[in-house]
Amino acid sequence: MAWKLHKLHAGIGPAIRKERSMFRILSRQVVGLFIAAALASFAAAPAHAGTLTLSGLSCTSLVVGGSQSQGWTVSCTSVTCSLQASNSNPAPGSSITLTPFCDSGATNYTFATPTGGCTTPAANGIVSESAAKNCTYQVTGSNAGNTLQGQATTAVSWSTGTPAAPTGCSESGNPTTFTAAGGTINLSASCATPASGIVWSWTRNGAGGWSAAQNPSEALPANGTSSAAPYTYQAKACNGSDSFGGANCTIITPQVSASVAGSGGGGGGAINCAAVPGSGVSGSTQVLDLDWFNPLTTARAVGLSQTDAVVVRITMGPAGGYGQISGAEFGGSSAGRFAVLSATPCDFSYPPPLGWGATSIGNTVGILFANGPNDFGYPSLTPNATAYFNLRTTGACGGNCGMLFQLNRY
Repeated sequence: MAWKLHKLHAGIGPAIRKERSMFRILSRQVVGLFIAAALASFAAAPAHAGTLTLSGLSCTSLVVGGSQSQGWTVSCTSVTCSLQASNSNPAPGSSITLTPFCDSGATNYTFATPTGGCTTPAANGIVSESAAKNCTYQVTGSNAGNTLQGQATTAVSWSTGTPAAPTGCSESGNPTTFTAAGGTINLSASCATPASGIVWSWTRNGAGGWSAAQNPSEALPANGTSSAAPYTYQAKACNGSDSFGGANCTIITPQVSASVAGSGGGGGGAINCAAVPGSGVSGSTQVLDLDWFNPLTTARAVGLSQTDAVVVRITMGPAGGYGQISGAEFGGSSAGRFAVLSATPCDFSYPPPLGWGATSIGNTVGILFANGPNDFGYPSLTPNATAYFNLRTTGACGGNCGMLFQLNRY
C-alpha cells in the first residue's frame, strides 16, 4: 500500500480514473474533500496536509468513520435544541407560541410539559393556561430516521400580577363658563406614568361610559331656562384594561365643572353683550327669536339707542337647505350697522369664526347661510342647534334706532 502511494506521488504507474478514486465520501452533506495523505499510520508514505470542506451539515459534534478500502463517512453524533416562548410572562387566559430550534437536520418535534398541572402544548407549539402558575415546557427534536434526538425546555410564568396605577395625573376643561347660547368644551387629561398603554374613560354628570378618548370635547346646547345648566366631567386612567377591580386605575381629581348661563326665556333674556369683552356694546341687549320652521316671520326691536345691541336667536332644523337673515330700519333714523352670524351670542369677532361671508355692513344688513355643510362657500350653521345674528349700530341714530328682522328659506 505504501509503495502504491509512493508511485502515485512520484507520477509512476497508470493514471487513476475519476470513477475509481481511492476515497469515496458517503455523507450526504459533504460537498468537497481535498486529500494530501490523511493516514499517519502509513509510515512508509510521507505526511501531507489536507483540507476537508463540509457544506450544509449542522452539528455540534461530528464523527468520521470508515476506512480507506471501505470508504469514509462523516455524520452527526447528537442533536442540540433550544426552545423560545413568544411571551415568558403572559396573563392567564391568553395564548403563547413555543418555537423550537434544533440542529443536525431535525424535522420532527414533540412537545410536552414535565411540570404537573400544566397544559401540554399543541403540535404547532401554541399553549394556554387558565390560571396563574409557573410551567416548564419541553420539546424533543429528532431527525428523519429518528436515530438522533435532542431536548430543550423553557420556563413560563403565567402571572396575574396587578399593574401599577397611573401617577401624576391631571385633567382640565376649556372653557368652562358659557353664555346661554352654550358652546364647545374641550377636555384634556394626562398622566406622568406610564408613558404609554393608558386606557381612558370619562364620566359626564356622574354617568360612566361617556367617552373613551383621552381628550374629548362636547358641544353644550343653548340654555333656554332661567337657571344655569351645570355639567361635570371626570376621567379615569387605567394601566391597561380595567380588569383588576380598579387596582390598576386612577380616578383623576378634582373633576371638571362647567356651566351654561340661564337665558331668562322668551324674547328678553340674560344675554348681555355689554358684558362681553371686545363686543363694542355699552348699552342694553335686546334678544329676539326666529325659527327655521317658520320662515317669513318678522321680529322687531324697538326703543333701541345707538349704544344698544340686538341678538336674534335662530332655532335651526335638520340639515338641508339655505336661508337668509336680514335686518332693516324700522320706525327710526337711517344709520350704519354691523352684523355677524355666529354660533355664539354677542360675537362681533373680526375676522368672524364662520368666515367673512358671515358679516354684513350697511343701513340694511343681510347674510345668506346654509343649514349644514355646503359647496358654495356660505356660512354653515349647525343643524338642530341655535345660531345667533348679532347686530350693533355703528352710525348715528340717537335714541331711535329700531330694526325689523326676517328669516327666509330657499
